[in-house]
Amino acid sequence: MAGQDHLYSILHATAEAWVLATLPKTPGTNEVDYDRIVSLLTPDAEISWGHSLFVSQTPPLRGTKTPDGFLEHMKSMAPRLGTWQIAITDISVDTVKRSAVVRADFDMQAEVDGEVVRNEILFWVKLDESGTKVKASTEFVDPIASGRLRELMMAKAAKAGGGAGKAT
Repeated sequence: MAGQDHLYSILHATAEAWVLATLPKTPGTNEVDYDRIVSLLTPDAEISWGHSLFVSQTPPLRGTKTPDGFLEHMKSMAPRLGTWQIAITDISVDTVKRSAVVRADFDMQAEVDGEVVRNEILFWVKLDESGTKVKASTEFVDPIASGRLRELMMAKAAKAGGGAGKAT
């Protein structure tokens, strides 16, 4: 049983670290810590989003991303946000499947002092044999919160003269 407890702890810690890896490098900014993100992924990791109907209507979330593709996604999103914070509210670990489900509240702002939009996200995380690297992650996002954040990002872009079509 001690072996299972140890594996549970490793899987829990890795899943938690994965979700928190997307926090801004410096709190209160929109600076992404790309090294922190990549350090937790296998080279062939696959990152995707759900729910399928929402994703089918949201082009930037379609398909499966490689680690490099996910970094490109973050590079395109971060400048449109003022900042964000993450609070993990629950983690459920399956040692047999080497997976975890993480429930987290993402408090996101299009502008640093702007409206806070809470996007409750569920991550289904699949880990490698060691439990220390993410080999697959699916983010199930709140489509209503995502829509509101998109509106705020579009307003920010329009105000800055960047047009309304850039926000996703």
